[in-house]
Amino acid sequence: DFEGLAANNERAKAEKDSAITVIVMNPPYSVGQKSANDNNENIRYPRLRKRIAETYARHSNSANMNSLYDSYFAALRWASDRIDERGVIAFIVNRKFIDGNAAEGVRLCFENEFSQVFIYDLHGDVNGKNGDLAACEGDNIFPIKTGVAIAVLIKDPSHQGPAEIYYAQTNDYATRQEKLDQIRNYGSIKGIGEANDFSLIEPNEHGDWISTRDERFATFQEIGNKSLKGKETTPAIFRQFSRGLATSRDAWCYNFSWNAVASNMRRMIDNYNDEVDAGTNVDSHNTDSARINWNRQLLRDLAARKHHLFDEGALRLSVYRPFCTQSVYFAREMNDMVYQLPRLFPTPTHPNLSITATGEGSPKEFSTLVLNTLPDLHFLGAGVSTQTFPLYTWEPLSRTSGSEPDLFAHLATASEIQADGAATASSLDFSRPIGDQIPVALDGYRRVDNITDATLASYRQHYGDAAITKEDIFFYVYALLHHPEYRERYEDDLKKTLPRIPRAAGFHTYASVGRELADLHVNYERVEPYPSVQEEASLHAPADPWERYRITKMRFQIEKRRDTSSKRIKYNDYVTLTGIPAEAQGYSISGRSPLEWVLDRYQVKMDTASGIVNDPNDFLREQGRPDAVVDLIKRLVTVSMRTQELLETLPPLEIPEQ
Repeated sequence: DFEGLAANNERAKAEKDSAITVIVMNPPYSVGQKSANDNNENIRYPRLRKRIAETYARHSNSANMNSLYDSYFAALRWASDRIDERGVIAFIVNRKFIDGNAAEGVRLCFENEFSQVFIYDLHGDVNGKNGDLAACEGDNIFPIKTGVAIAVLIKDPSHQGPAEIYYAQTNDYATRQEKLDQIRNYGSIKGIGEANDFSLIEPNEHGDWISTRDERFATFQEIGNKSLKGKETTPAIFRQFSRGLATSRDAWCYNFSWNAVASNMRRMIDNYNDEVDAGTNVDSHNTDSARINWNRQLLRDLAARKHHLFDEGALRLSVYRPFCTQSVYFAREMNDMVYQLPRLFPTPTHPNLSITATGEGSPKEFSTLVLNTLPDLHFLGAGVSTQTFPLYTWEPLSRTSGSEPDLFAHLATASEIQADGAATASSLDFSRPIGDQIPVALDGYRRVDNITDATLASYRQHYGDAAITKEDIFFYVYALLHHPEYRERYEDDLKKTLPRIPRAAGFHTYASVGRELADLHVNYERVEPYPSVQEEASLHAPADPWERYRITKMRFQIEKRRDTSSKRIKYNDYVTLTGIPAEAQGYSISGRSPLEWVLDRYQVKMDTASGIVNDPNDFLREQGRPDAVVDLIKRLVTVSMRTQELLETLPPLEIPEQ
C-alpha cells in the first residue's frame, strides 16, 4: 500500500498473469562471490533452486554440480518454465552449456523440453587455455575470456519426440570482426540454414552434443570410484584417491618463502582472534582483505567464538604447479578443504608416490604428473581440478575405538622438516622396488597398499603372469596415461570422466617406461643439466651472485643460427640462457612445457587483495643458492627431451577385447 508502488504492483501482477511466449535475454552470469570478504552473495531463489535440482541436476552425473545453480542456468530454468508449452527463448550466453561436463543435465532437459534448438557457437573460450589451443578459439566478441554462444529454443506442442538440435560455429582462429561480419551476413537463423552451415546433431544417451564419448571407454576399469572410495570392495584400481589441497586463501597459505608463510598465517590468525575477542558478529566482521581472508568455515568459527592457534607443524612443502614447489600452511582449520590428503601425506617423513590427473570438466588438455608430496587443487593448472591416486595410504597405528583418527596429530615441526633431506628431494631409488624402501610401520603409521587385491589378481590372470606386482600396475597406469594414442582416442571421454584404464598389449613395456617417467618427473632436480644450455652474461653483470641472478620476470627469445632453431631465455638484464632446443617445447602439461611453467611461476607477484608479495628470490635466499632457478631450467630441458624419447618407445596402443 506504500504510495508510488501500487502502479508497479499492478504491472507486475499483469505480467505474472500474462501468457508469455517470447523471451529474449542476456542472462546474468555469476557463480557467486569470489570470497567471503566480498560480502556479495547471489540472491537466493528457493523455488527456482528446487526446479534446477528436479531437472538439470537430476539428469547430471557430474561430481560437482555447483555451477548448475549459477545465475545464468537459473535464468534459463525460469525462462523454460515461463513460456510453458509454446514459445521461443532467444539468448546470448556462456557457451559452457554446449559441452560442459556438469551441463549434461541441461542438454538432456533441452532435448526433452523443446522441439527445436538452434545454436551458433562463437567460441572465444580461452579460460585456462594456452598456445594453439587458445588461438584456435579466435577472438571473443566481448572483452571477456569466457566463450559465448547464441541460442534459440523453440517449444511447439505439435512436435513429437526429442528436440531437433542444429549446430553451427565460427571458423577457427577467427577475429572478432570476422565473427561479427559473419553474423551480419547470415542475418538470421534462416540465413545460417541457407548457407548449409547448420549440422543436425544426434545426441547420445549421455547428453553429448559435440564432444561424443567412446562407448568402449566405459567398459575399461575405473581408475577411482567415488561411491566406493576408500573401500576394498571398490571396482576401481585405486581404493583411495583425493583432490588436491584447496586453501581458499592461496596468497596467505602459499609462498616461495617458508618464513613468509609463517609470518602471513601468524598475522592472519592473530587478526582473526582479535575479531573474536572484540565480540564481532558475522554481519559486521572486518572485510579488509589485507587483515583476514574469510571463508564459510572461518565465519562459522567466528560465530562460535572459537579461537585458533598458529601451528608451526602445519608448515609443509607442496607442489603448487608443475615443477614449482612452494611452502604451504597445511591445517584443516585454515584450509578450505584438505580432502583425503592427510591419509596420503600425513607428515613430511612418510614417503609416497601419487599419480595426479586432470579432473572432469577441465577446459585444458588431459595431463598427468607423478609426485611425492602434497599437490594443490589446481596443481595441473588454473581451472583444473586435480585428482591424485597414491601408491599407498597411511593409517595411524593407534585408533580410538569408534572414532575418526586425527590424521594431523603427528605433524612434524618446521625445524624437523627443514633438517630432513627428504623435504627437498626424493630419497627413493626407482631402480629398486619402491616397497622395499618404505617401512610398513613408520612413526606411528601403518603403510597400506592402495591398489586393490582384486585388481592385482585380475592383471595377473589377464596377462598370465603371477609375478606382476601392484607397483608394476602403478607404473603401467602412469605410462598409459601419457600414451599419445590413448589421449587422442579418448580425448572427449577424458574431458567428462576420470580416466578408465584398459589392459593394453605390452604390459611390461608400459610398466618399465612408466617407472622411468616417474623417476624423471619426481627427481627432476637431480637429472643432468642439458649440455647445450649455457649461460651468457652481459659485460655489466654484477659480481654479487644474488644480484646477478635476481629474478623479476623471465621471458623467451627466439634464436636462429646455422639453419637450426633454438630458444633463448632472457633470465634478467644480466643473464641469458642459450642453446635451448626448440624440441624441448614438445612435452607439455596442461598446455605448457616445463620451461613455460617455470617462466610463468618464478616471478615476483603481489596479491592485490591482501598486498602479500610472493618473491622467488626469497626462495633462493632460503636455499642458499642464487643460481637455483638457472640450474632448474637446465635440468628441465633434460626432463622434456628425455620424456619425449621415452614416449616414443611405447608400443602402439592395442587393446584386445576384455
